Amino acid sequence: MNKYRCSSIFIALALTLPSLHAEDKVLFAPKFDGPVSPEWVQAKGIWKSENGVLVGEEIPDQKHVAVAQHVMPLENFALEGELRFDGAKNFIIGTDGEGGHVGRLVILPAQILIQWDHTVPGQKPVSTTIATVKHTLKQSEWFKFRLEWRGTKLKATVDGETLEAEHERFAAMKKQFWFAIANKTASVRNFRVLGLEAP
Repeated sequence: MNKYRCSSIFIALALTLPSLHAEDKVLFAPKFDGPVSPEWVQAKGIWKSENGVLVGEEIPDQKHVAVAQHVMPLENFALEGELRFDGAKNFIIGTDGEGGHVGRLVILPAQILIQWDHTVPGQKPVSTTIATVKHTLKQSEWFKFRLEWRGTKLKATVDGETLEAEHERFAAMKKQFWFAIANKTASVRNFRVLGLEAP
């Protein structure tokens, strides 16, 4: 095989394989190739896992969005993968600390938001939007997402659209992350949790 053919093969692989930033370290990469793993707490809704895809759907009688939680201590990290709306009204990626919800990325079919969460014992949690951008996402089409969490800063890239926010609440130690889906189904594939260098 000549050197030009080798170079062509290398370039093709580089373009098709998932890219890692220099500081990224893969901490968790579920295959979603069978029944939902016990690692995921299916708090609400219906969650199914097969053929490399995790699918969540709200159960109307529960009167709560579908929620799947994964216990995993996190500090500086990234959550990334591909998402597809199949009738869902939103898809939320959030984290919890000792004091309740910490912050979240809210992906809507026409808007993307970053929110910080304030929890008071005995009261309903309050989510406050601190960054938002309008962006249209079509139903039944896959798009990429990446949420980077470094200290007090969050940076989200969804379907090529990027937004950033900063809040002291974000620096709280996270004990788990979670997905939430409202209404019909949404699907996730090629999902990974990555460790990042401290800011």
